[in-house]
Amino acid sequence: MANPLTFQYKFSDLNIDSTQIERLIGFDTGTVPEPIPEMIDSALKFAEEITDIRGNYIITDGQSADHGRDSISINCHSFHTGKIVTGFINESEYFLLFIVTAGKGIELQSKKFLQGNDPLLGYIFDVLVSLTVESALDKFLKNTEADFLQTGLKTTNPYSPGYCGWPVSDQQKLFSLFDEENCGITLSESCLMDPIKSISGIIGIGANITKQPYSCTICDSKNCLYRNRKTNDYGS
Repeated sequence: MANPLTFQYKFSDLNIDSTQIERLIGFDTGTVPEPIPEMIDSALKFAEEITDIRGNYIITDGQSADHGRDSISINCHSFHTGKIVTGFINESEYFLLFIVTAGKGIELQSKKFLQGNDPLLGYIFDVLVSLTVESALDKFLKNTEADFLQTGLKTTNPYSPGYCGWPVSDQQKLFSLFDEENCGITLSESCLMDPIKSISGIIGIGANITKQPYSCTICDSKNCLYRNRKTNDYGS
């Protein structure tokens, strides 16, 4: 089993702009009322100072997914990924496991405003935290996909414990494969991550991979971070 590798981004590396936030909070371009544009610009400028965008990942030899048990086995750990995820990664020759966070600073700032006298700015920061960690994962996975394509290998979409029938309790097994530091992310007894706006999961890698779009029509999760992705190309 390979040792965990790391990656790190500055907020400016992610090319997040005001129009993305406007769209996520429900406005079309040019329809945002004052003072929201000014608040968004302020949040974007502040984000560069308070984000700590980091990730860890491991690339490991894959073992064939077992459809009978709806699971995969990695380093003696059986992950009960369920029939949806297992079906999408069953052609994998390798697996890439990842954990990504935007850091505690920006999340604490969001909570400060939400619980204080400026809940609207807190909401804007909350949206920005989610967008930041998802954009960091997108950037990492696009770079990874490009690297593997040069060797004739393709990649699946990312999948996370807690979605598509994969129990969130498998977070414990996933985190056990990394070191104790884990980019500053900790797990609660109920396997929720802290900072909350962090992402962990898996992608499959192989020559015979066919990347499938997210199957929102057959998944009953109401709060899926992947449901907002418009294509199967890591949100692009």
